[in-house]
Amino acid sequence: GLLVLYLTNMPTLRLEFSSSGWFLIIPFLNLCAVSLILATFTCRFVFPLVSLEGQKLWLMGVLPMRRGRILKAKFAFSMTVTLLVAFSSMSLAAYMLHLDTVWTFIHLAVTFGVCFGLCGFSVGLGARVPLFGQSNVARIANGLGGTLNLLASVALVAMLLGGVGVATWRCRNLSSNTVPDMISLAFCAASILSGIAAGLYAL
Repeated sequence: GLLVLYLTNMPTLRLEFSSSGWFLIIPFLNLCAVSLILATFTCRFVFPLVSLEGQKLWLMGVLPMRRGRILKAKFAFSMTVTLLVAFSSMSLAAYMLHLDTVWTFIHLAVTFGVCFGLCGFSVGLGARVPLFGQSNVARIANGLGGTLNLLASVALVAMLLGGVGVATWRCRNLSSNTVPDMISLAFCAASILSGIAAGLYAL
């Protein structure tokens, strides 16, 4: 809610984005903010999902399905929620800043990679380092597994945004044309693929 309030009031800042060179920096900072919020969101609400099944673990064990399907269901649920929130925020930010169409799609694609990696980390590490017998979500998230997940999530976000940051800075310094070149697109593609690969590995 605070992020939406900030984005809707962004035009009142009256910054000349195109002339001052901030036309790509401000959207990138918005991407950083959304990604870090997603990291804390998944660590707080997605990571405890497996641990909360501790009281009903006997029932899950006798279900006529593989346990991997349960993890995939939790991953799909978390991806749906995070993508709805993240895509809505990034689309609103792009609209309010009149961001170029190419960079809008790049930021949305990077957001997808960030969501995939963070949800994969939270579900995968939540299943690898669970805290069964605890029904308090805050204690589960603040335990050893939750702390490891938070550190891994922040490191993943820093790595992905590092590639996008290099591409943004390179495109900003090339010329007045905001269309990224092939090297900038390669950095962005590497960030997206790294997020997807990290999420798959964690799962």
